[in-house]
Amino acid sequence: MSSLLSVADDALLQILGYCSAPSLGRLRGTSRQADAYVADEFERRYRRLLHPYIRDQKGFRTQLDNSSAFISGSGSLLVAGGFEFTPGDLDIYVPSHNMFHMLGYLVHVEGYSIRAFCGASVEGDYVGGIQRLVRLERGSASIDLVQSLTDTGTLPIPHFWSTAVMTYLTGNSVGVLYPGLLEERRALLNPLRLHAFSVVRIPLLVEKYSRFGFDFKDREVDWPSDNGLPSICKRTNSASCPFTVRWIGDRFEFHASVLGIENRVGRPAAPDRKERLTSVWWRGGKPCGRDCGAEDIIVEPGVWTQPLAHVL
Repeated sequence: MSSLLSVADDALLQILGYCSAPSLGRLRGTSRQADAYVADEFERRYRRLLHPYIRDQKGFRTQLDNSSAFISGSGSLLVAGGFEFTPGDLDIYVPSHNMFHMLGYLVHVEGYSIRAFCGASVEGDYVGGIQRLVRLERGSASIDLVQSLTDTGTLPIPHFWSTAVMTYLTGNSVGVLYPGLLEERRALLNPLRLHAFSVVRIPLLVEKYSRFGFDFKDREVDWPSDNGLPSICKRTNSASCPFTVRWIGDRFEFHASVLGIENRVGRPAAPDRKERLTSVWWRGGKPCGRDCGAEDIIVEPGVWTQPLAHVL
Protein backbone atom coordinates (compact mmCIF):
# COMPACT_ATOMS: atom_id res chain seq x y z
CA MET A 1 0.00 0.00 0.00
CA SER A 2 2.88 2.38 0.70
CA SER A 3 3.96 1.94 -2.93
CA LEU A 4 0.53 3.10 -4.15
CA LEU A 5 0.46 6.14 -1.87
CA SER A 6 3.97 7.09 -3.00
CA VAL A 7 2.68 7.67 -6.53
CA ALA A 8 2.51 11.31 -7.61
CA ASP A 9 -0.70 12.98 -6.43
CA ASP A 10 -2.15 13.57 -9.89
CA ALA A 11 -1.57 9.94 -10.89
CA LEU A 12 -2.97 8.66 -7.60
CA LEU A 13 -6.11 10.75 -7.97
CA GLN A 14 -6.60 9.37 -11.46
CA ILE A 15 -6.25 5.79 -10.16
CA LEU A 16 -8.72 6.41 -7.33
CA GLY A 17 -11.15 7.91 -9.84
CA TYR A 18 -11.50 4.53 -11.54
CA CYS A 19 -12.15 2.60 -8.30
CA SER A 20 -15.60 1.45 -7.26
CA ALA A 21 -16.89 2.24 -3.77
CA PRO A 22 -16.18 -1.30 -2.47
CA SER A 23 -12.58 -1.03 -3.70
CA LEU A 24 -12.18 2.35 -2.02
CA GLY A 25 -13.67 0.87 1.15
CA ARG A 26 -10.95 -1.78 1.29
CA LEU A 27 -8.24 0.76 0.51
CA ARG A 28 -9.24 3.17 3.26
CA GLY A 29 -8.67 0.49 5.91
CA THR A 30 -4.96 0.20 5.16
CA SER A 31 -3.80 3.48 6.75
CA ARG A 32 -4.87 6.89 8.01
CA GLN A 33 -3.36 8.46 4.88
CA ALA A 34 -5.34 6.12 2.62
CA ASP A 35 -8.51 6.97 4.54
CA ALA A 36 -7.94 10.67 3.86
CA TYR A 37 -7.40 10.09 0.14
CA VAL A 38 -10.56 7.96 -0.08
CA ALA A 39 -12.66 10.51 1.81
CA ASP A 40 -11.44 13.23 -0.57
CA GLU A 41 -12.33 11.06 -3.58
CA PHE A 42 -15.84 10.36 -2.28
CA GLU A 43 -16.33 14.06 -1.57
CA ARG A 44 -15.14 15.00 -5.07
CA ARG A 45 -17.62 12.58 -6.63
CA TYR A 46 -20.51 13.71 -4.44
CA ARG A 47 -19.85 17.40 -5.15
CA ARG A 48 -19.60 16.73 -8.90
CA LEU A 49 -22.92 14.88 -8.83
CA LEU A 50 -24.79 17.64 -6.95
CA HIS A 51 -23.18 20.63 -8.70
CA PRO A 52 -25.72 20.96 -11.57
CA TYR A 53 -28.72 20.55 -9.26
CA ILE A 54 -28.05 21.81 -5.74
CA ARG A 55 -26.81 25.23 -4.62
CA ASP A 56 -26.40 24.57 -0.88
CA GLN A 57 -24.83 21.10 -0.93
CA LYS A 58 -24.15 20.92 2.80
CA GLY A 59 -27.71 21.93 3.68
CA PHE A 60 -29.16 19.53 1.13
CA ARG A 61 -27.17 16.56 2.41
CA THR A 62 -28.29 17.36 5.96
CA GLN A 63 -31.86 17.51 4.68
CA LEU A 64 -31.50 14.08 3.05
CA ASP A 65 -30.60 12.54 6.40
CA ASN A 66 -33.24 14.50 8.30
CA SER A 67 -35.88 13.22 5.86
CA SER A 68 -34.54 9.63 5.70
CA ALA A 69 -34.27 10.28 1.96
CA PHE A 70 -31.54 9.28 -0.46
CA ILE A 71 -30.29 9.61 -4.02
CA SER A 72 -30.41 6.53 -6.22
CA GLY A 73 -30.32 5.43 -9.85
CA SER A 74 -27.64 6.68 -12.22
CA GLY A 75 -26.73 9.53 -9.85
CA SER A 76 -25.66 7.28 -7.00
CA LEU A 77 -23.94 4.97 -9.51
CA LEU A 78 -21.68 7.88 -10.45
CA VAL A 79 -20.40 7.99 -6.86
CA ALA A 80 -20.48 4.23 -6.21
CA GLY A 81 -18.98 3.11 -9.49
CA GLY A 82 -16.37 5.74 -10.31
CA PHE A 83 -17.93 6.73 -13.64
CA GLU A 84 -17.45 10.04 -15.42
CA PHE A 85 -20.84 11.26 -16.65
CA THR A 86 -23.55 13.76 -15.74
CA PRO A 87 -27.01 12.24 -15.12
CA GLY A 88 -29.90 13.79 -17.03
CA ASP A 89 -31.65 14.46 -13.72
CA LEU A 90 -31.31 13.81 -10.00
CA ASP A 91 -33.49 11.06 -8.53
CA ILE A 92 -34.40 11.49 -4.84
CA TYR A 93 -36.34 8.78 -2.99
CA VAL A 94 -38.23 9.58 0.19
CA PRO A 95 -40.40 7.64 2.70
CA SER A 96 -44.13 8.08 2.29
CA HIS A 97 -44.52 10.26 5.40
CA ASN A 98 -41.68 12.66 4.50
CA MET A 99 -42.64 13.42 0.90
CA PHE A 100 -43.90 16.97 1.41
CA HIS A 101 -41.16 17.78 3.90
CA MET A 102 -38.54 17.16 1.19
CA LEU A 103 -40.68 18.78 -1.50
CA GLY A 104 -41.00 21.96 0.55
CA TYR A 105 -37.23 22.13 0.97
CA LEU A 106 -36.56 21.80 -2.78
CA VAL A 107 -39.18 24.43 -3.65
CA HIS A 108 -38.61 27.03 -0.94
CA VAL A 109 -34.87 26.64 -0.28
CA GLU A 110 -33.45 25.40 -3.58
CA GLY A 111 -35.88 27.37 -5.73
CA TYR A 112 -37.36 24.55 -7.81
CA SER A 113 -40.78 24.71 -9.43
CA ILE A 114 -43.19 21.80 -9.73
CA ARG A 115 -43.60 20.69 -13.33
CA ALA A 116 -45.83 17.65 -12.80
CA PHE A 117 -47.38 15.30 -10.25
CA CYS A 118 -47.44 11.69 -11.47
CA GLY A 119 -49.20 8.69 -9.95
CA ALA A 120 -47.89 5.19 -9.38
CA SER A 121 -48.30 4.20 -13.05
CA VAL A 122 -45.44 6.37 -14.26
CA GLU A 123 -44.14 5.51 -17.69
CA GLY A 124 -40.40 5.01 -18.02
CA ASP A 125 -37.97 3.87 -15.34
CA TYR A 126 -40.23 4.18 -12.28
CA VAL A 127 -42.22 0.98 -11.90
CA GLY A 128 -42.98 -0.65 -8.56
CA GLY A 129 -42.74 0.42 -4.93
CA ILE A 130 -43.75 4.05 -5.52
CA GLN A 131 -46.81 6.06 -4.52
CA ARG A 132 -46.20 9.14 -6.63
CA LEU A 133 -43.50 11.11 -8.37
CA VAL A 134 -43.03 14.87 -8.50
CA ARG A 135 -41.00 16.35 -11.35
CA LEU A 136 -39.28 19.64 -10.48
CA GLU A 137 -37.36 22.13 -12.61
CA ARG A 138 -35.06 25.09 -12.04
CA GLY A 139 -33.72 26.41 -15.30
CA SER A 140 -32.05 23.48 -17.06
CA ALA A 141 -31.82 21.41 -13.85
CA SER A 142 -34.38 18.67 -13.25
CA ILE A 143 -35.14 16.58 -10.14
CA ASP A 144 -37.48 13.60 -9.81
CA LEU A 145 -38.75 13.30 -6.23
CA VAL A 146 -40.08 9.77 -5.73
CA GLN A 147 -42.42 8.92 -2.84
CA SER A 148 -42.19 5.34 -1.61
CA LEU A 149 -45.31 3.28 -0.98
CA THR A 150 -44.18 2.70 2.60
CA ASP A 151 -42.31 4.45 5.42
CA THR A 152 -38.94 3.40 4.06
CA GLY A 153 -37.67 5.13 0.95
CA THR A 154 -35.71 2.05 -0.12
CA LEU A 155 -38.73 0.02 -1.31
CA PRO A 156 -38.39 1.09 -4.99
CA ILE A 157 -34.73 -0.04 -5.24
CA PRO A 158 -35.37 -3.81 -5.63
CA HIS A 159 -37.81 -2.90 -8.42
CA PHE A 160 -35.06 -1.23 -10.50
CA TRP A 161 -34.52 -2.69 -13.96
CA SER A 162 -31.00 -3.97 -13.23
CA THR A 163 -28.54 -4.53 -10.39
CA ALA A 164 -26.27 -1.98 -12.09
CA VAL A 165 -28.28 0.89 -10.61
CA MET A 166 -29.15 -0.71 -7.25
CA THR A 167 -27.01 1.76 -5.33
CA TYR A 168 -27.91 4.69 -3.08
CA LEU A 169 -26.50 7.74 -1.32
CA THR A 170 -27.58 9.16 2.02
CA GLY A 171 -26.25 12.53 3.12
CA ASN A 172 -22.94 11.00 4.20
CA SER A 173 -22.84 7.37 3.07
CA VAL A 174 -22.95 5.13 0.02
CA GLY A 175 -24.65 1.75 -0.36
CA VAL A 176 -24.20 -0.91 -3.07
CA LEU A 177 -26.62 -3.86 -3.02
CA TYR A 178 -24.58 -6.07 -5.36
CA PRO A 179 -20.95 -4.98 -4.77
CA GLY A 180 -19.32 -8.06 -6.30
CA LEU A 181 -21.16 -7.58 -9.57
CA LEU A 182 -20.40 -3.85 -9.63
CA GLU A 183 -16.66 -4.43 -9.20
CA GLU A 184 -16.69 -6.89 -12.10
CA ARG A 185 -18.79 -4.48 -14.22
CA ARG A 186 -21.45 -7.17 -14.39
CA ALA A 187 -25.19 -6.67 -13.99
CA LEU A 188 -28.29 -8.83 -13.80
CA LEU A 189 -31.60 -7.93 -15.37
CA ASN A 190 -34.40 -7.80 -12.83
CA PRO A 191 -37.01 -10.57 -13.38
CA LEU A 192 -39.53 -8.36 -11.58
CA ARG A 193 -39.31 -5.85 -14.44
CA LEU A 194 -39.18 -8.07 -17.49
CA HIS A 195 -42.97 -8.52 -17.47
CA ALA A 196 -43.99 -4.98 -16.52
CA PHE A 197 -41.35 -3.08 -18.45
CA SER A 198 -41.49 -1.90 -22.03
CA VAL A 199 -39.79 -4.35 -24.39
CA VAL A 200 -38.41 -1.31 -26.18
CA ARG A 201 -36.90 0.34 -23.09
CA ILE A 202 -34.83 -2.58 -21.78
CA PRO A 203 -32.53 -2.84 -24.85
CA LEU A 204 -32.00 0.93 -24.77
CA LEU A 205 -30.88 0.81 -21.14
CA VAL A 206 -28.67 -2.22 -21.74
CA GLU A 207 -27.02 -0.40 -24.63
CA LYS A 208 -26.51 2.73 -22.51
CA TYR A 209 -24.91 0.96 -19.57
CA SER A 210 -22.90 -1.38 -21.79
CA ARG A 211 -21.02 1.74 -22.86
CA PHE A 212 -19.89 2.04 -19.22
CA GLY A 213 -18.45 -1.47 -19.45
CA PHE A 214 -21.33 -3.48 -17.97
CA ASP A 215 -22.02 -7.02 -19.18
CA PHE A 216 -25.64 -8.14 -18.68
CA LYS A 217 -27.02 -11.59 -17.92
CA ASP A 218 -30.21 -13.11 -16.50
CA ARG A 219 -28.36 -15.22 -13.90
CA GLU A 220 -24.96 -14.97 -12.23
CA VAL A 221 -24.17 -18.59 -13.15
CA ASP A 222 -24.32 -17.60 -16.83
CA TRP A 223 -20.85 -16.10 -16.43
CA PRO A 224 -18.02 -18.68 -16.37
CA SER A 225 -16.04 -19.10 -13.17
CA ASP A 226 -12.47 -17.79 -12.84
CA ASN A 227 -11.06 -21.16 -13.95
CA GLY A 228 -13.23 -21.20 -17.05
CA LEU A 229 -15.51 -23.96 -15.78
CA PRO A 230 -19.30 -23.52 -15.48
CA SER A 231 -20.32 -21.51 -12.43
CA ILE A 232 -22.01 -23.25 -9.50
CA CYS A 233 -24.78 -21.67 -7.45
CA LYS A 234 -23.75 -20.91 -3.86
CA ARG A 235 -27.37 -20.96 -2.72
CA THR A 236 -27.82 -18.81 0.40
CA ASN A 237 -24.18 -17.69 0.12
CA SER A 238 -25.00 -16.07 -3.22
CA ALA A 239 -26.27 -12.50 -3.21
CA SER A 240 -28.05 -13.00 -6.52
CA CYS A 241 -29.55 -16.51 -6.39
CA PRO A 242 -33.30 -16.29 -7.16
CA PHE A 243 -34.05 -17.95 -3.80
CA THR A 244 -31.80 -15.77 -1.60
CA VAL A 245 -33.77 -13.48 0.71
CA ARG A 246 -32.11 -10.07 0.76
CA TRP A 247 -32.71 -6.85 2.69
CA ILE A 248 -31.24 -3.36 2.82
CA GLY A 249 -28.39 -3.58 5.31
CA ASP A 250 -27.74 -7.33 4.96
CA ARG A 251 -24.35 -9.07 4.87
CA PHE A 252 -24.15 -8.93 1.08
CA GLU A 253 -24.49 -5.16 0.84
CA PHE A 254 -21.56 -2.76 0.84
CA HIS A 255 -22.34 0.29 2.98
CA ALA A 256 -19.81 2.87 4.10
CA SER A 257 -19.47 6.46 5.21
CA VAL A 258 -18.04 8.88 2.67
CA LEU A 259 -16.48 10.90 5.49
CA GLY A 260 -12.91 10.75 6.75
CA ILE A 261 -12.16 9.07 10.08
CA GLU A 262 -12.03 12.38 11.96
CA ASN A 263 -15.64 13.10 10.89
CA ARG A 264 -16.92 9.55 11.36
CA VAL A 265 -16.11 9.33 15.08
CA GLY A 266 -19.30 9.55 17.12
CA ARG A 267 -21.64 8.99 14.15
CA PRO A 268 -23.83 5.89 13.82
CA ALA A 269 -22.47 3.23 11.46
CA ALA A 270 -25.79 3.10 9.57
CA PRO A 271 -28.70 5.51 9.05
CA ASP A 272 -31.42 5.42 11.70
CA ARG A 273 -34.02 4.29 9.16
CA LYS A 274 -32.25 0.95 8.84
CA GLU A 275 -32.81 0.29 12.54
CA ARG A 276 -36.59 0.70 12.16
CA LEU A 277 -37.66 -0.54 8.73
CA THR A 278 -35.97 -2.20 5.81
CA SER A 279 -36.96 -3.43 2.36
CA VAL A 280 -36.83 -7.20 1.85
CA TRP A 281 -36.77 -9.05 -1.47
CA TRP A 282 -35.73 -12.09 -3.40
CA ARG A 283 -34.84 -11.74 -7.06
CA GLY A 284 -36.87 -14.61 -8.45
CA GLY A 285 -36.75 -15.50 -12.12
CA LYS A 286 -34.92 -18.42 -13.71
CA PRO A 287 -33.23 -20.65 -11.10
CA CYS A 288 -29.51 -21.39 -11.25
CA GLY A 289 -30.17 -25.06 -12.05
CA ARG A 290 -29.79 -28.20 -10.00
CA ASP A 291 -27.33 -26.50 -7.63
CA CYS A 292 -30.08 -24.39 -6.09
CA GLY A 293 -32.64 -27.15 -6.23
CA ALA A 294 -34.67 -26.21 -9.29
CA GLU A 295 -34.39 -26.22 -13.06
CA ASP A 296 -37.70 -25.92 -14.83
CA ILE A 297 -39.70 -23.60 -12.57
CA ILE A 298 -39.77 -19.82 -12.62
CA VAL A 299 -39.46 -18.25 -9.16
CA GLU A 300 -41.93 -15.45 -8.54
CA PRO A 301 -40.08 -12.31 -7.35
CA GLY A 302 -41.05 -10.71 -4.05
CA VAL A 303 -40.50 -7.27 -2.44
CA TRP A 304 -41.93 -5.84 0.79
CA THR A 305 -41.15 -3.67 3.85
CA GLN A 306 -40.83 -4.90 7.42
CA PRO A 307 -38.99 -4.02 10.67
CA LEU A 308 -35.30 -4.80 10.38
CA ALA A 309 -35.40 -6.67 13.72
CA HIS A 310 -37.65 -9.28 12.10
CA VAL A 311 -35.08 -10.30 9.48
CA LEU A 312 -32.04 -10.58 11.75
